[in-house]
Amino acid sequence: MKVTETGKVCGNVLRAIDDFQNKYIINFDDVKCPCGKCKGFGNGKFPEQKQNSKIDEKIRKYEYPGIHRSLIWALRAAMFYTTVIEKGIKYSVKCIFSGYRCHENNRQHKRTSTNHMGKALDIHFNKSGKRTQVPKEVEEIRQKIFVKHLGNQVRWDDDDKFSLEPGVPKYKGEFIASTWIHYDVRQFELKYLKDEFFVKNINDVNGESIVALATKTNNETCKCMGGGTAKQINTPAIVPKVQSSGFTENDGKEALEIIYNKYGKDMAIIIERMYRDETRHFQSGQYKACGTGGMEVFGSAPYYGWDKNFFEANPEFQPIGVWSAYENKGMSGQGGNKQVTDRKKEFVVLPSVLAGMEYKAFYIKKHNGNWARWHSTKESNQKTYKTHIESIKPRFVNEFEKNK
Repeated sequence: MKVTETGKVCGNVLRAIDDFQNKYIINFDDVKCPCGKCKGFGNGKFPEQKQNSKIDEKIRKYEYPGIHRSLIWALRAAMFYTTVIEKGIKYSVKCIFSGYRCHENNRQHKRTSTNHMGKALDIHFNKSGKRTQVPKEVEEIRQKIFVKHLGNQVRWDDDDKFSLEPGVPKYKGEFIASTWIHYDVRQFELKYLKDEFFVKNINDVNGESIVALATKTNNETCKCMGGGTAKQINTPAIVPKVQSSGFTENDGKEALEIIYNKYGKDMAIIIERMYRDETRHFQSGQYKACGTGGMEVFGSAPYYGWDKNFFEANPEFQPIGVWSAYENKGMSGQGGNKQVTDRKKEFVVLPSVLAGMEYKAFYIKKHNGNWARWHSTKESNQKTYKTHIESIKPRFVNEFEKNK
């Protein structure tokens, strides 16, 4: 708390604890389920499974009535340790990327996991003020903040500890969180998973002031404060709300620069042109929501029909859900897929734009450089597609070349 250690829990210590919750502010709306069918914290489905010790918490279907309050306090602690104690490594919390996800949300995204039904948060982090998606940096946050300072465990071995999804796989195909931090209370004993520990607003997280509670217990407790002030912890820190605009044009540019440096100019030009064509120059709703150039769902989770070899080799790029919308005309009638107008189509959501661009690079190399095959397997359609794509100006790559 940055209060001088005296060996006594005095008034200044108590006030510092109250200051802590006031200075590390959470936008609670970002914790809520975005399904549009519940009020943010499920509908209490499967109540018969509540507190049933015969059911493994990993598969318990009960929709807890809120988010476990300890998850919010742990996030505040992470904010404190990143910006104060470990400020030299230059990390900070960017946003709560995923909080509560009810059964309806699972249905919408074709998943079945229940960890996020009040028991987990996914957090994105900044490096020097800018979102990091570098696995090595996120692993540093996992180890230096969550394991070292918060006492979290990686995976789910011990009871009554916060558990972290790993960033490095132990075995082929293990799901990992290499570009974000996932932590949960799945290993808490049932007595710590009672409904009373799950909250729906920040006031329930905070509860009554600890100074007020101490004063109620003993009127003499807080006299040592003497009208002074507790030492400042830090400037007020706020977890920003997740921006509804989603992936941005700049996200695309940053990802493409990585492709340019890794695979060279020619590959980067192809991928930029394909992305510009499929995303209306990085402005389409599908791009903002998914980070891809129109990867439709045509199979089941976790890869939704796309090449599992790529995702198993690059677990940090694994899909994180699906998104649906009515599709645009695109190249329908010009050799492309026929536009579907009577129903919404589902698209794969990836954790980053880089994931989508890396998949394109993988696909192009897999088919010996025939990037037009992405559009159609028919040679005549590929010819039309090539003519169209090659007419698109690769502005980002041109800028990279100019700045060499």
